Amino acid sequence: MRRDECEFYTTSINAFELYIGAYRSRKPKRVADVEEILNDLILLSINKNEAEESAKIFVELMEKGEIIDIRDASITVAFWKVIATILLLEMQLTSL
Repeated sequence: MRRDECEFYTTSINAFELYIGAYRSRKPKRVADVEEILNDLILLSINKNEAEESAKIFVELMEKGEIIDIRDASITVAFWKVIATILLLEMQLTSL
């Protein structure tokens, strides 16, 4: 499969992190580079239910002493949303 036949995703949290790096570099070209990268990606954000699920995951891990970055909990939920969408599409294609 060619690259131009694929869709690539990232999360709004990943975009936030890329922009942090670009602005911390103090190089205007870095911001433009981030924008160029993000223009080629589909940006995923989480809704209220996914935010709640992210919070549950975060608290469960925190209570077990397995603390992760709060952004990573949200990214995980967005990632599984993409996986579920891909699986659903595959199921629909195979039933044709």
